[in-house]
Amino acid sequence: MHRTAVALLLLPAAVALAQEPLRFSFSRPQDSLRVSSLSFDRVLNTYTWNGNIFFDRDFNGVEVLFRQLLRSRLIRTDQQSDQNEYSDSLIVGTQIAADWRLRAQQVSSVLSDNMAVDLTRLGQHQFLVGVRANPQPAIVLGALAGYEIDAQQSETDRGFSYQATAQAEGLRFEEFRGTLRGDWSQSLLTRRRPESANLDVSVERDFGEEGRNLILFSFDHLRREFYTAADPDVQRVYGVADNIFRRDASSYEISDALEYRPTDRMQLLFRGGMLSRTIDRGLRYKVLSVSSNPLLDTRIQETQLYGEAGASYQPAYWLGLDVNLSYREREERHQVTESDGVPSAIFERQQRSEQRLENIAGRTSLSSQIRALLSESDQLNFAGSASILRYDTPDSTNLDERDELLVTVGVQEVHQFSSRLSLSLAADVSLNHLVYLKSAQSANNNWNRVIRFSPSVTYAPSGDFRTVNQAEVLGNYTVYDFEDQGALTRSFSFRQASWLDSSSVRLSQLLIAAFVGEVRVYERGILLWSAFKERPQDYFVERTYWPRLNYVAARDLTLGLGFRYFSQDRYTYQSGVRSFLQELESSGPTVTLSWYGTGFQRVVLEGWNETQRQNGQVIRTIPNLSLKLNYSL
Repeated sequence: MHRTAVALLLLPAAVALAQEPLRFSFSRPQDSLRVSSLSFDRVLNTYTWNGNIFFDRDFNGVEVLFRQLLRSRLIRTDQQSDQNEYSDSLIVGTQIAADWRLRAQQVSSVLSDNMAVDLTRLGQHQFLVGVRANPQPAIVLGALAGYEIDAQQSETDRGFSYQATAQAEGLRFEEFRGTLRGDWSQSLLTRRRPESANLDVSVERDFGEEGRNLILFSFDHLRREFYTAADPDVQRVYGVADNIFRRDASSYEISDALEYRPTDRMQLLFRGGMLSRTIDRGLRYKVLSVSSNPLLDTRIQETQLYGEAGASYQPAYWLGLDVNLSYREREERHQVTESDGVPSAIFERQQRSEQRLENIAGRTSLSSQIRALLSESDQLNFAGSASILRYDTPDSTNLDERDELLVTVGVQEVHQFSSRLSLSLAADVSLNHLVYLKSAQSANNNWNRVIRFSPSVTYAPSGDFRTVNQAEVLGNYTVYDFEDQGALTRSFSFRQASWLDSSSVRLSQLLIAAFVGEVRVYERGILLWSAFKERPQDYFVERTYWPRLNYVAARDLTLGLGFRYFSQDRYTYQSGVRSFLQELESSGPTVTLSWYGTGFQRVVLEGWNETQRQNGQVIRTIPNLSLKLNYSL
C-alpha cells in the first residue's frame, strides 16, 4: 500500500501540468516564507500537522518580528509513533541614538519523539537583550546577553548566555573589495558549555570586463553537549544518572576562484582550495578500569584538497559547449586522544578500532554539455559525465577498499511541429563499475547498467485543450563479476514500460474536465548476462486513473469532483510459467476546494474516501484529508 500512496501523491502534479494554460493568473510575492500557513494531512495511518505564523510590523518606530513553526506527526500502528517539533522567535527593536538600536529577542525550540533511541525530549528557551551599532554605513556591530534554559530528558540546565556579531560589506582596499561576517555565541549553563562561532572573509578584484578573482576564507566552530544514559559503573562512582557526550567540530577553508573571459564567446573558470576539519568527541565521566571498558575520547582529522577547471564556449549563436574537469582528495584520520591513566589494553584496543576507520579517497570527474539549435523547430541537447573514485583504507583489516567508475550519457531532441504540437525524444545510459580491491570482498564486484528511452508528445490546439502523452522504457541490469564461482551473489534485472496521459479541456466558461491515467508494467528476475537471458521471478501491472471535473464558482474559487483508482496485479513464476498471485485495489471519490486571495493567501481542501480491496474483497475504507491555509498577518 505504500506504493499506492506514493503513486497517487504524484498525480496532482501531472494534473497541474495538463491544466497549466487553463489556470487563472494570480500575483505572488517572491518570498513565500514571510506568509503564515496552516496545513493538515491524513494519508493512510499517518497524520501530519504543520503550522507557521509570521508577523512583521512597525509600531511608531518599534519593530516587531515574530515567527512560530509547529510540526506534528502521528503514525498509528501497534507501536504508535508521535513526533512533535515547535520553535518560535520574537525580536523587538527600536532606535535609541543616531547609529544605535536597542534589541531584545526570545528564542524557543521544543522537540519530542517517543520512538527516538536516546534523546526523546529536548527544550531550549533563550532571552537576550542588547544593542546594535552602525558606526559606518557598511559596518554593523551587535552584542546580546541574557538567560537560557536548556532541558534534555530529565536534566535541566540554566545560565548566562551571550552573542556577538560583526559585519562589514563593500570594504575598499585600493583595487580590492572585501566582505567580513562573523558570529560568536556561548551559553554558560549549569553543567554544559555549548558554543558556536563562524567567520567568513572574502576579497575580490575585478580585471575590467575580462576577469575576476575571488579569495574566500571561512572558519566554523560548533560545540555541543548532550545528556546520555550513564553506564552502571559511572552511576556508582559519580552518583549521576546521565553522562554528558561532547562533540567539538572546527573547520578552516580557503579557496581561490579565477574567472577569465578572453572573448565574448568564451569564458574560463579555475578554482582550487583546501579544507581542514577536526572533530573531538568524548564522554565527561569515565571509570578507567579493564572491567568497565569505557569509551575514550577520540579525534577525527579530515583534510580536503580540491580543484577544478571549466570552460564555456559558444562558437555560433545556435551552438553552446560546456566542459568541466575537477579533482577532490580527502584524507580522514582517526585516533584516541585520551591516554593518561588508561589501562594499556583498553587504549590499544580502541586505538586499533579507530585506526581501522581511516581512509583516503580521491575522485576525478569530467563532464560536458552541448546545446544545439539545429533549426527553428529542432533543438538537440547532450550531457555526459565520467568519474573515477579511488577509496583506499590504510588498515589491512578494513575491507572497504574499492574503485568505482561511473559514466552517464544523455541526449534529448525536441521538435516543434507547430506552436500547438511538439515532440520530445530522450534517451540516457548509466554505467557503474564497482571493484573491491581485497579478495574477501571481491565477490561483490559488479557492473550496473541502466538504459532508458522516453518519448513524449504535447498537443495544445487552443487555450481550452491540452494533452501530454509520455511513454518510457527502462532496463536496469546488475551483473556480478564472479557470479560463476559462487552462489551467494546472483545477477538480477529490472525492466519497466509505462504510459502516461495527462489531459484537460474547458467544457464551458465554468467547467474544466481533467484526466490523468498511467499504466506501468515491470518485471524482476535473475539475469544470465553472458547469454543475455533472464529468468523472471516477479511481474507487476499497475493502473492509475483519475478523472476530475472542476467548477469555477468565482474568479478565486474552484470546486473539483473526481474519482481516483489504482490497481496492482502481482504475478509469480513457477517453472517458467507466469501465474496470477493477487490483486490490490484502491479507489474512491475525491473532492477539491481551492480559494486564492490576494498575494499568497489561499485555502486548499482535498479529500479522498479510499476503499482498499484485495482480490475483490474490501479490506478497509480510509478517509484521506488534506488542508492547506496561507494568510498574511
